[in-house]
Amino acid sequence: MGLTRRIRSSLFLKILLIFSLALVLMILFIAGAHRLLFKPPMRFESILNHSVTYAQLVARDLGNPPALERAQDLARHLHLQIRYESKGNAWSTHEGMEALARHELVSLKGMGGATAGFTPYGLCARIPVERGNLLFLLRPWKKGFHHRVNQLILSVSVLAVLLIVGIWFLIQALLRPIRTLREGIVKLGSGQMDFRMHSTRQDELGELIRSFNRMSDRIREMIRSRDRLLLDVSHEMRSPLTRIKLALEFLEPGEPRQAILEDVEDVERMITAILESERLENPHGSLQLTSVSLREVVTEVGTALEGRPPGIQWQGVSRDLMVRADVERLRILLRNILDNALRHSSNSTQPVEVSAENQKNGITLLIRDYGCGMAPEELSHIFEPFYRADRSRSKQTGGYGLGMNMCWKIMHAHGGSIHVDSRPGRGTTVTLEFPA
Repeated sequence: MGLTRRIRSSLFLKILLIFSLALVLMILFIAGAHRLLFKPPMRFESILNHSVTYAQLVARDLGNPPALERAQDLARHLHLQIRYESKGNAWSTHEGMEALARHELVSLKGMGGATAGFTPYGLCARIPVERGNLLFLLRPWKKGFHHRVNQLILSVSVLAVLLIVGIWFLIQALLRPIRTLREGIVKLGSGQMDFRMHSTRQDELGELIRSFNRMSDRIREMIRSRDRLLLDVSHEMRSPLTRIKLALEFLEPGEPRQAILEDVEDVERMITAILESERLENPHGSLQLTSVSLREVVTEVGTALEGRPPGIQWQGVSRDLMVRADVERLRILLRNILDNALRHSSNSTQPVEVSAENQKNGITLLIRDYGCGMAPEELSHIFEPFYRADRSRSKQTGGYGLGMNMCWKIMHAHGGSIHVDSRPGRGTTVTLEFPA
């Protein structure tokens, strides 16, 4: 495999290459700057010696004693600053040199008592003359060595920041599929089995995305196979159930007959729920959408459940709240949720609360009970078919575990969402969000 192909197919090699290139660029920049600014044999000692020699030449041209007019003329042409100090006499070609005169400079060997050095103002030299000394500011800070060093540091810092920002954007682009993969996992976890991620990448992340799509296909096929099995079994069971009910009509009325009839009706309800769930996913079982008053449907379902403890309390469900929904499916949805709320809060003294509000994105309906509640580990499975929190699957605590799964499918078919929040001992809140 060629090097180019290996780099294209490996995310880690790409990141390593980016950091390596950044390091090489940084080294080349610093080496070039060092070569430009610190050419040998440039050293501090030689710089100071040359500075003193130059200052001595200028001092000779000033005369003895130095003349201020000549000093001003030389300072203007040579871009210097000069100060003369002697007993009872001192002058400067520029203002502010009094402060410069207080700085100590380095004494140099063989330079006739002259001193030189770098100060916060720049490169300076002090030359002894008759009856005093001359102080020269040869290279102001903005033109001198220190300024060049600071420029180098600033340039390296700016380059480092730019390189870091550039590397950050490049790595963001390289790792963008990770965010796409996270989005896909969230959608798959919420039940959107048809979601697919697209990528032309040939590296590890591209292969990971393709593996995710294959996994999603397999999961979807497994679920469809299960649903087809349930649907086929449900269809096949209807004929025997019909014959059983017909045979029961020839039996004498009594407890055995009534018990068998109730069991048959339970199985029929389960079959009806399975078939209804299948119709929601079938294109030919599409919703019959109409504009309907949410309050009217809620009131109708609540009236059918009237008399069951602890009761239902309406809060702010206005008649003006209209939704586009399939009325029959909406009744099934509300009947399942209210029936669960009443069943699991029958020992509570507080009634089940139903409230609704109109929001920007649609209408939100809240159904809250103050019953036994559910543990967090149960909430993650609540919309799975045939799942029940009561592992004994007693008839006294619920049906077959199809109700909440059907509720999820009904809300999903309407383009809405359903959320359940519950705490053990504090009750459960079901949130239904209908699109605008």
